[in-house]
Amino acid sequence: MVKIEDASILERDVQDEFENPLPQKHLDASTIYLSRNNYGPPSIPTGIIQIADLDLSVRTKPG
Repeated sequence: MVKIEDASILERDVQDEFENPLPQKHLDASTIYLSRNNYGPPSIPTGIIQIADLDLSVRTKPG
């Protein structure tokens, strides 16, 4: 899970994939893509990322 600090990262990623496609494997009717997961060090602090456990949710209103 990654918190996106700057939406332009996604635009650069799309352009880079167009110009330099990552390896892919074709298996039957599926295509498996190598993921892009190295975006370098953060340029601005992103804050704390929290993962919520939905099993701990409680209903606040009857019904």
